[in-house]
Amino acid sequence: MSSRCPRVKAEALLLALCIPLALQVRDRSAARARAAEGTLPAEARGAGVKAGAGETASAGDKVGAEERADTQDRTGAAERTGAARDWALLFDGKSLAGWKQVNGTAKYAVEDYAIVGTTAKGSPNSFLCTEKFYGDFELQLEVKLDPRLNSGVQIRSNSLPEYQNGRVHGYQVEIATGGEAGFIYDEARRGWLSEDRSDPQARQAFRKDAWNKYRVLCVGDSIRTWVNDVPVASVVDSMTKTGFIGLQVHSFGGEPAQVQWRNIYLKELGVESAKAEAPPGDPKVQAVIDEVEKECLKRPVYTIGHQRGERLAALVRRVKPELVVECGTAIGYSGLWIARELKAAGKGRLVTIEISPDRAHEAEENFRRAGLADVVTVKVGDARRLAREIRGPVDFAFIDCDFGNYGPVFDGLEKELRDGAVVVADNAGIGARQMVDYLERVRSRHFSHAEWFEKDLPWADTDSMEVTVLRK
Repeated sequence: MSSRCPRVKAEALLLALCIPLALQVRDRSAARARAAEGTLPAEARGAGVKAGAGETASAGDKVGAEERADTQDRTGAAERTGAARDWALLFDGKSLAGWKQVNGTAKYAVEDYAIVGTTAKGSPNSFLCTEKFYGDFELQLEVKLDPRLNSGVQIRSNSLPEYQNGRVHGYQVEIATGGEAGFIYDEARRGWLSEDRSDPQARQAFRKDAWNKYRVLCVGDSIRTWVNDVPVASVVDSMTKTGFIGLQVHSFGGEPAQVQWRNIYLKELGVESAKAEAPPGDPKVQAVIDEVEKECLKRPVYTIGHQRGERLAALVRRVKPELVVECGTAIGYSGLWIARELKAAGKGRLVTIEISPDRAHEAEENFRRAGLADVVTVKVGDARRLAREIRGPVDFAFIDCDFGNYGPVFDGLEKELRDGAVVVADNAGIGARQMVDYLERVRSRHFSHAEWFEKDLPWADTDSMEVTVLRK
């Protein structure tokens, strides 16, 4: 990393797609419950995985356990499952194909199935960067560090001619032996984003003179890290949504020192992997959405509003679901945002559940007026019961009902939700107490983060949607 500049708090920003106000948060007790198991992605063990350039990996990619031999041959003879194909092997163990060096003159080479970075006297920070950019992903790798050095893994990072003559900048997951391994630093921009680095368990997670397993999870504005299965950092920041992965060799004035990386796997999660541009809107649909919003404000019928409607639509657009389930139709406002995306994509169906027959009938009429009735089925009844009758696989779910029912509704849907399905729960801020069981469950078992929005209510000026990517 670069020399440490003074810490600067990230400003709360409103970004494209109505991404919520960025809030700097840290909750270690919750993060510990989210710790993952396994040395490497379980789906990738014993099966073919995609190489960095998109080809199937062959012999030579290793399972790296400190106590085992380093040359286990995995030829991909086992049948490749869909789950295994989701993981990409960014480094094939034989070459630096798919990577390029940016900044500095440190030497990068492949030795014994590992990328070895060696310092060069007089060189600034050097980075070996992926040629491909990534947005939402889970990254797993192993690293071994000369204790004289610190280093880092860049995520969602960039090198732009207009920024300090191409200097690499962006989020960095720290590699160090002094207790800061796994914390988040903003390279060449704002300095430490992990302001509280005092947790003793986190500070002791990195092992000197040994291979250390890193796990990094980026979903939306959330960045979370683990070192050797110990949860370390949880940061919410919206400055950069996509960028390359980079391996840093820090500037160093002593005798040559090395940092090594191996078993570099990445799984794209598909929620924010790139900015989702809205397709040309159907004026007829938008007119109905606007009319329904005004009607909701007059009566009042509580609704997600335009800001969260745009965000919900962007998520649906990114996931490209075949089946969406909504629990809490009201008069169809959020369903219109969802159904519009399904219609534009030319595939997919929305099943929406409403307990009030009158509101369900009104929603059906709004879907009809918008020309979306052919992609929507409205069911009347208690979502806790009807959710159990849904037959999947379900790709996307939106929960916006009584706060205390979020858990039972999720229970009813869970067995039909596919691996990688996205579940969006509205009002996770103002309703957190009533839905605490649901929030603890998704945050401890799946990839989950809160997205915050401004809200004009007498009792609250912000609220959040909990966005969860299921991991089965």
